[in-house]
Amino acid sequence: MEYRVCLAVDQERDLTRAAALQEKVVAWSWQQAAAMLALPKDAALDDLQRNRIRTLGGSLGALGNILREQGSAGSIKDYQEAIECAQRIKDTGGEAIVHYNLGNAYLKLADIRDLDVAEAAYLRSLDLHRPHDALARSRCIKQIGMVHHQRLWEARAQDEPSETLFRHWSAARDHYQKALDLCPASAIADLGPIQNLLGLLYAEVAQTERAREHYEKAVRICQQTGDCYGAGKARFNMAVTYAQAAEREEAPAHQGALLLRGQA
Repeated sequence: MEYRVCLAVDQERDLTRAAALQEKVVAWSWQQAAAMLALPKDAALDDLQRNRIRTLGGSLGALGNILREQGSAGSIKDYQEAIECAQRIKDTGGEAIVHYNLGNAYLKLADIRDLDVAEAAYLRSLDLHRPHDALARSRCIKQIGMVHHQRLWEARAQDEPSETLFRHWSAARDHYQKALDLCPASAIADLGPIQNLLGLLYAEVAQTERAREHYEKAVRICQQTGDCYGAGKARFNMAVTYAQAAEREEAPAHQGALLLRGQA
């Protein structure tokens, strides 16, 4: 059944079918773990009992991910139950993953967006990850940077003072840079998106050349991994950045140069 869910998500891109199948997996997992969950919370569990609770938590987390991709706030309930399962067996690694995905839900789903709750979830995930797990910690820090980046956009839309805008911008930059520094050199698939985010951030404050440097790095990294979509997205962002710079430039000759640079 889990294999059928993977096919529905990855091959068919039919999230409705994937959710229906995953709900059956969750129902079966609940049935298998019910007796264990009915025990007192301080009761000792053997390996089989722990594994059944872990399996249920994984099934709930997977259903939450599918519902989140559908834009459904129903994912929150599944994530919370998955966290309870992880806490029941003291699975800190599993709990860290669910908190990360919970943060993604509160950051990305417009109907329930709550940046404070998203940041708290990412911080909890960061705290649960082992100190030497550089990649997982880098991912959490990057997401916290995205929370501050979103705060910057919202503050600008509300015409907040420049001091407030700069505070959010600086917080996003510091987190992106820390995530970049912490990310292992071998994690190429993670490095590209961070470079692209830094490019977007520098474009926010009209630092065109700094933005270009990060966009170009993002393109090179994405090309190494065969990520055509990521490379195209970085190139698109670079073109928009140069177009915006050309609009700000008063000298016609320089304006034309910027536009041509954006087409490169």
